[in-house]
Amino acid sequence: MSRNVAIDIFRIVAAFFVICIHAPFITWGTNPIYKCAVPFFCLVTGYYLNGKREDDKLFFNKILVYLRILLLAVIVYLILALFEGVDVEIPSLKILALYNSFGFINAPHLWYLLALIISLSIIHLLKKCGVVWMIYMFLPFIIISPLGKYNLLPFSRLIENYDANWLLTTLPYIACGFTIRTLDGGKEKLKYLYLAIALFFVILTLFESKYWGGMLSDKSAFYVGTPFYSIGLFLFLLSVRIPSSPLLIAFADFCKKASLPIYVWHFLIINILKVCALYELLQPFVALYVFIFLVFIIVSVSLVRRLCRGMIYQ
Repeated sequence: MSRNVAIDIFRIVAAFFVICIHAPFITWGTNPIYKCAVPFFCLVTGYYLNGKREDDKLFFNKILVYLRILLLAVIVYLILALFEGVDVEIPSLKILALYNSFGFINAPHLWYLLALIISLSIIHLLKKCGVVWMIYMFLPFIIISPLGKYNLLPFSRLIENYDANWLLTTLPYIACGFTIRTLDGGKEKLKYLYLAIALFFVILTLFESKYWGGMLSDKSAFYVGTPFYSIGLFLFLLSVRIPSSPLLIAFADFCKKASLPIYVWHFLIINILKVCALYELLQPFVALYVFIFLVFIIVSVSLVRRLCRGMIYQ
């Protein structure tokens, strides 16, 4: 499948949105806008998912990459947590597999990596069994978190522990992305309709946050408008055709590669700023400073690697 430049560029925007969630940017009122970040990443994963049976070696190599990143991140965040004097209580593997929470090392955002690993493993198993169609069964789960936020039973009970995990977030949105690809969604002629949908529902999320926020459950991160806003935005980006050039392709490649490191390590920089008593001092632009710093580090590391490779080949 051919790449989509708009999707690749928006990856780094979504990574910035994640930082804004954890370090509120400018005003609290814009927070619901940023909630599309994780759904976007999952939709991308589902859209580019190969529906055919995958070679075991290829699959395990892919999972191993995520496992290595997760393990390194857990070690680094654990060291920082111990340095801060956090009383670390490591949960059982069962609890970790169900809830995907890494709050015990003050790195709650790492749930996404574990949830992604579990989701991809389930999908691989479905492929091997020849029942990949069962992915569609997870689609309705998208609405559980938003309904739970409104304290509606039985959804509110489900999100008490399961909100940000593979069952209620990553797998349903991956299934949605896979469905969009199957239905050949993202047609260019409908791009303004997709944009209108995204704008309508992002305004709805802002309305929900401003007028009903105090009555809603904080157990769920998603408002009722969040799934529709995220899907509308994703479809719009799919439908946008950007004229490619070598410079733009290089920029899109960077955005694609940089999004995951920014996601993984932004919380570390935020924690360090808090330890050094700089977090409040840098408000209300902490998210922007963290983003710029991480982009600078990623660019620097990339340049050093290229320089080293050039020296080796010479």
